[in-house]
Amino acid sequence: MKLSEEAKDPGRTMPLALLISVAGSTLLYVLVAVACISLLGWEGTSANEAPFAAAIGVAFGGAAAVVVSLTALTATANTVLIEILAASRILFGMARNGAAPRVLGRVHPRRRTPWIAVVVIAVIAAVLTVPAEIEFLASATNFLIFLTFIAVNASVVVLRRAEPDTRRPFRVPVSVRGVPPLPLVGIAASIGLMVQLDPAVLLAGLAISGGAAAMAVLGNRRRRRRDR
Repeated sequence: MKLSEEAKDPGRTMPLALLISVAGSTLLYVLVAVACISLLGWEGTSANEAPFAAAIGVAFGGAAAVVVSLTALTATANTVLIEILAASRILFGMARNGAAPRVLGRVHPRRRTPWIAVVVIAVIAAVLTVPAEIEFLASATNFLIFLTFIAVNASVVVLRRAEPDTRRPFRVPVSVRGVPPLPLVGIAASIGLMVQLDPAVLLAGLAISGGAAAMAVLGNRRRRRRDR
């Protein structure tokens, strides 16, 4: 969704892409879980820190497990790259709306990408990996993702109530007295997952989100003064 502005028809293609990706990912996760339990048993699966690699090792030998581990590292690197691109677009949008320093909104003259925002996010990501607390960083990222899901689902409910007649290329199905229940389920699920995180992670996530919110508020004030 963070790259939807670069799609030709985001109103139609992005919801379709999300539904297809969620369905495909869910199916793959279920198949992987079934395969691991079939090969290792539920006891072996729960006791193993890398059950998928262990299951591949049982089925095809130790060399195959090494290949799977390397594939997982490659997939992780790809995920990091996607997050850097997505975060740079967020900074670019904030800078364009006056909620972040304007220099972050500069676009490369030939490639047409927000290259300064990309460099800033890449440097921040590299610095954060220095302490090697990868598990803590991953948990903090999960907190911010859950918070984003809550905000997005809440926005669907609020906009459906405040602007019921607005044209929508994609509309969340089912509505009870003008309120779609699916976003409410999404909010409840996100909160349920969020409260299971470590308290230190919750504090770090709240500090990061609070700082971002403060920067957005100050940026909006500056923009209003400039527009006057």
